[in-house]
This record gives sequence, structure tokens and C-alpha cells, in this order.
Amino acid sequence: MGELLETKTSIFGVNFLYSERNEITEREIHNYHEFLFYIDGNATFRTENFRKKLKQSTLIFIPKGKFHLFTLENPKKFFSLKFSFSEGEITKNLPTEFLLDAKLISNLDPLILSLLEDCVTLLKKEVDDTDRLRLYGNFISLISTFSKIDCAVYRKNYSPAVLECIEYVEKNLSEDLTISNLSKVLGFSTSTLSHTFKTQTGISLHGYVCQKRLSLAKMLLDKGEKPTEIYTKCGYKDYSSFYKAYVKEFSTKPRQQKH
Repeated sequence: MGELLETKTSIFGVNFLYSERNEITEREIHNYHEFLFYIDGNATFRTENFRKKLKQSTLIFIPKGKFHLFTLENPKKFFSLKFSFSEGEITKNLPTEFLLDAKLISNLDPLILSLLEDCVTLLKKEVDDTDRLRLYGNFISLISTFSKIDCAVYRKNYSPAVLECIEYVEKNLSEDLTISNLSKVLGFSTSTLSHTFKTQTGISLHGYVCQKRLSLAKMLLDKGEKPTEIYTKCGYKDYSSFYKAYVKEFSTKPRQQKH
């Protein structure tokens, strides 16, 4: 990473991080929830379900255990503010739907934008105890605001065909999920299903299936399962193809996590 500036602090179980980078390629699945305030740059954000070119001042919520990827398209700085926190009392105040998938919210409410900008100002200097309390207060205000949001506003307007396909894939990752077989199971032509899925989600159906399988693999490895015992659960016929796909996606070898 090309780090230019990074400041961080923690209070009451919440981690705050402000960073400026001149290069970024992050593939992550982490075991905590995260709000990321994308301030400026020229980046694209991708999850298992969608791909979006980011607008300035966009707030992103990334639940734990969800694959996501940031890529910086041009050599321009990437400015961001992160709040990360674990499962607990804080998450009880969030709408259930926010814990299921990543959410991108642009055109922020002035109150939310003001809270985020204040956090950036505090983290750009040396942070003392008073500043930490103020940061935490801003974070709690942010959570409180989100707890009152009607999450239906942020649901994806996928067609029934795409929604049915997503649901089937997520429940059957160890099965045959080729486009031809999915078309037979779901009752759509291969061309219609392939085109509709790519148009609405921004990612190919094959790419989506691969990401879901590898996300499952990462989760199982993090739980302590052995790489040689999980690949069939993730839909791979042999360990070699699983190994190559995992290394390509995460730029690291699949390893059993020690607990």
C-alpha cells in the first residue's frame, strides 16, 4: 500500500481510522462490522452482489463476513474514514437488514455528513481523551440515525429472475451452478439469465458464483476447518482448482486458522 497518512484510535470497542493512500487494492472478509466514509478519490467498490464506481462523500456499511473489494482506478489519492466494531450492544441498534449485506448511501443527510467531517477533523491531529469521547459520541449519533432509517429504501430492485437465482445459488453452493444447469432449474433461457444477471448486478453470474464459493471457503477456514476438507463444500471438484481460484482471489494460500 502507498500510505501517505494514517491516524487511528479506539474507545469503548470502536476503532476509528482516517487514511490517505495513493494506491489501493483490497480484497477483504473481516470478522467485524464497518462503516467506511469514502471522502474522495477515483475508486470502485465491489461485493458478491454488485459493483459500483464510488461518488465523493459516500457512506458504506460492510457487515462482518462479507467479501468486498476496493480498487483505485487512477493514481489519485484515496481518502477514507473507517469505524469498525464487533457484534454486541451496538449492533442491536441497527436495522436487521443492515447486517445482511453491504449498503452504499450517497447524498448524505447534512447531520450525518457533519458528524463524519468532524471525525475527520479530529483524527487529522493528535487525538487526546476528550477527542476520543467526541469521536465516540459522533459514532453513536450515526448509529442512532441509521436505526431510524427505512431499509426498504436501499433494497436492490432486482427482477424476480435475479432474486430467485441469487437465493438458489446461496443455498446450493456445493451443487452444479453452471449457467446451463441454473437455467434448467430456474426455468429461464441461458442467454436471458446471463444477460439479466450481469445487467442488474454489474457482475457475471459465473463471477458471482465464484465469489460466493470463495467467501464460504474463507469463512470455513477462519472457523478452523482444513483446506483439503472444505473444497467440496464450496462446489469444487478437486483441490487443485480450488487452490488456484483461492490464491487468485485473495492473493494468499488457503490456510487453516489456529484458534
